[in-house]
Amino acid sequence: MLTGAIFDVDGTLLDSMHVWRGLGEGYLHRKGIAAEEGLADKLYPMSLEESSSYLKQQYSLTDNVEKIVSDTVAMIEEFYRDEVSLKPGVVSYLNELRKQGIPMAIATSGNRDILVKALERLQIKDYFQHILTCSDYGVSKREAAIYVAAAEKLGSKPAQTLVFEDVLHGILSARSAGFITIAVEDFSNVRDRKLIRNNSDYYITDFTDPVLKTI
Repeated sequence: MLTGAIFDVDGTLLDSMHVWRGLGEGYLHRKGIAAEEGLADKLYPMSLEESSSYLKQQYSLTDNVEKIVSDTVAMIEEFYRDEVSLKPGVVSYLNELRKQGIPMAIATSGNRDILVKALERLQIKDYFQHILTCSDYGVSKREAAIYVAAAEKLGSKPAQTLVFEDVLHGILSARSAGFITIAVEDFSNVRDRKLIRNNSDYYITDFTDPVLKTI
């Protein structure tokens, strides 16, 4: 019997990962600068501070790193506020869980304020009883603490709680803590797709996937 469901946001509920991969190119485009080939792959593993430092040095930008970071954050906020969309089938599936009386929470490594604006615009914020961020707990998703905390808030045991994630390390840590893991396909994790499939309890392409009816 299921007694809780925990959702990641970026790449899981929201079709948002492309903005992160294209952030450097988008920033340079606004400056009228052509980006080098493969820039997205170079910047993707970096923090905002690291990627901003790289852009400053590589493209001889006059703004300091702090200004580049703040301008980049403004671009992200604009995207979440005005553009980001839901993965297919999200609303219908959340409605189904609500009908079943299964409480839901969000566990994210993203910025709370930015994400809440997107969830409110997309009219899904009220489905979730709790929103937990990694920064709240000083942890990353390479450990299960954020999922455990979310389950405790829902009053649900891990073995009776679904965790929806798109990244391999999140799936691994949640599964190691005894959660029922459902991997959500996203283009950003294509390199890990085989490992994600092999290390999750279920794998779905999106929230219209018939696999969900079997859980």
